Amino acid sequence: MSSRVSVQYQLIRHGAAYGDRAVNGSSLWSELQPGGREELRKYFLRDGAYEWMNIVRLRGEYSLTARKIPITAFAEIGGVYSYFTDIDGEPNAEPGSYRRVDTPEYPTSMRFIASLGVQLFPK
Repeated sequence: MSSRVSVQYQLIRHGAAYGDRAVNGSSLWSELQPGGREELRKYFLRDGAYEWMNIVRLRGEYSLTARKIPITAFAEIGGVYSYFTDIDGEPNAEPGSYRRVDTPEYPTSMRFIASLGVQLFPK
């Protein structure tokens, strides 16, 4: 029998795919618009609204594989702190300085998730 605990941090940034400050190229719909790739000029993080997701997860596992039982049980809990930044100009134009925003369209949020499970390793 063995046990293991791990902590993971992940940062995800992506352009807003909706709203009046959406970033071209952040959704399939904007990729399919007429006008070609020339309209998708990018100024990463400085061309519209971007969501920043900070994710922290804590996971624990308990394995019975040392006793020749092919089962591992696990539990995981995590949190996602999300906020948006936006520029001081028109979206998808020349880059501008960006700042953090908290609006009804682009809100700051905190979410949690938990999971329990069993993994089987049949031979």
